[in-house]
Amino acid sequence: MKKYLKAYEIGLKIARNAFEIEKEDFPLGDFRALVESFNFDTPVFFLDASGNISSDSVYSIYSQCFYIKGRTDFFEVRLKSLIEFLIQVTGDHLTDAVVKQVRESIREYYL
Repeated sequence: MKKYLKAYEIGLKIARNAFEIEKEDFPLGDFRALVESFNFDTPVFFLDASGNISSDSVYSIYSQCFYIKGRTDFFEVRLKSLIEFLIQVTGDHLTDAVVKQVRESIREYYL
C-alpha cells in the first residue's frame, strides 16, 4: 500500500509543478470526482487542496487494511486507478516530456 501512496504523492508533485510552469490549471475537480466515485460503500478517500490524499484518509486506509481482510486489494486497485488517471491527465494537458518525467518518477514505487 505504501508504495502506491508514495508513487501518487511523487507523481502528483511533479505534475502539479509542470502544470504551474506551463501556466495551466491543474484539474483538481476531475481528481475529486474520481476519488468520490471510490467512496460508494465507505467514504474513505478525500483529497486536500493540492490533490494529495488527506492524512485522515491515509490513516483510515491503513487501519482498514490491517483490520479488514481483503481491503488491501480494494485500496490497491483504487490507488492504481488514481495513478493512471494522473498520468492520463498529464498527457492530455502537457507535453510528452512531462508525462515521461511523471512516469519515471513513480516507476520505482509503482512497478
